[in-house]
Amino acid sequence: MLPILGGGGFGAVYKFKDNLALKVPTSEAYARSIYREVSFMKRIDSKFILRLVHSFDLRRGFPVLLSELCPMDLDILREYWETFLDEVPLQMVKYVATCVCMAIGHLHQRSVAHFDIKTNNVLISVHGIPKLCDLGSVHPLNEAGESVHGVEFMNFTLYKNMTPEVLRGGAASWRADYYALGVLLFELMEGRHPLWTELPTRAEAIMKILEGTIIYTDTEHVFRDLINRLVCWLCDYYVNNFPTDMVTSPILDIAQEVLAEEQLEMGPLTANSSVRNIVDNG
Repeated sequence: MLPILGGGGFGAVYKFKDNLALKVPTSEAYARSIYREVSFMKRIDSKFILRLVHSFDLRRGFPVLLSELCPMDLDILREYWETFLDEVPLQMVKYVATCVCMAIGHLHQRSVAHFDIKTNNVLISVHGIPKLCDLGSVHPLNEAGESVHGVEFMNFTLYKNMTPEVLRGGAASWRADYYALGVLLFELMEGRHPLWTELPTRAEAIMKILEGTIIYTDTEHVFRDLINRLVCWLCDYYVNNFPTDMVTSPILDIAQEVLAEEQLEMGPLTANSSVRNIVDNG
């Protein structure tokens, strides 16, 4: 039995040999999403989007895909920070933000939007590079930058990432990806959603999203400083053809440490696993 790395609504991901990951649909009903994901991955050429290695059918109508192995996602990275660091490392948050922006921009330039940006859909490669994954939710965009399929076919697995426009039944556009990125960055910094401090019901969450009132804490100045410096940092990296050297990733050491843990190499890593458990049981 292959060790389980994680999974989502459409498939399970297993650790395969030669530093590869194997994604298998959870049922034949979800196989279409895997086919769609493979189709989009073949069109993508970005260092910041999960790389497709190969795909094939186990049997007719039941596809699997092989991709590069990534030892953790942003949820595990956040847990690592909480366990071993005294404060959230702004340099790493800026690095994650920049890489995800690059990935989103690459998709939008090809007239598609991801529509499911969230912490567990951003993986960290063995080289410490954030990689956007799970392209099964991708939608083609029309000339106005809106989904050709419409709001009703959007696959938001987390309602907390829905934009006010989508909740009102309006157009689903490329802007949804940047809204979700804003939520993701706030969660990395604060460990919670920007619009609430305690987990609301679905109805309460929808009301708060429509109201759009961000709840800041004593670290409000940190966010303002982060955004100000991020803009300059992005410009500087674009000018210098970021990243010229993959080894300069500020997350590299953490990625290598997690990859080297015996728990990841020898046993399953489920969606509920944490770095704390890996370290305590290693």
